[in-house]
Amino acid sequence: MRVSKAETVNDVCEVARSACPQTNAIIPFAVGDERGKLNVPMYDWQLKFQDNLKPVPQIKGYHQFVFHSQSPGIVECKERVSAIDTVSFNIVKDASKICHSLPPALQAEPLSYDRMKYLAEKIRPYVTSDEAKDILCPVPLTTRQVDLVPEPEPVPGPSKPQSDETELPAPKRKSPVCSYCKIPGHRNQIRNNAPTCPKRRKAEITE
Repeated sequence: MRVSKAETVNDVCEVARSACPQTNAIIPFAVGDERGKLNVPMYDWQLKFQDNLKPVPQIKGYHQFVFHSQSPGIVECKERVSAIDTVSFNIVKDASKICHSLPPALQAEPLSYDRMKYLAEKIRPYVTSDEAKDILCPVPLTTRQVDLVPEPEPVPGPSKPQSDETELPAPKRKSPVCSYCKIPGHRNQIRNNAPTCPKRRKAEITE
């Protein structure tokens, strides 16, 4: 990867494939492409489990997790793969609510016009391949149409100093939304063995 040119998803797959030409030990498969097409279905698992799952205590201390279909809701944890001792946790609040239906499918959102314009102006010049330019940083259609319009003839008059070109501001980051309480401003995370969501923290204390 360090000595190969990879500007698209297909380029990355080709680099991985060519790394082991004799043994084919690496078989890359792209889960999606730059256009937002998903080759692997993606589902909103957080939405499905957010109301009926409990966190695993000290989860960072374990490196192997085993689930069995015969005991739904129970996870066996090991500190190491070779460890003999296992610790089991019941991570389901209500076993009667366990269902086998899939959650809603997630779709890749298309880039906004401002984001496409930023990529075309700021990133496109650094992409070497013309084909990769149109894949990674396509010029927005409205920008192409504006470029085709001839500029008006200059009107004689006092010259004005040229102002520096204003850079397109970086896209604003959206405020995070908690997947537990749906309130913006924080995420549904575990820090120092305690949830960051006040509503979830209060619910677990009362259990």
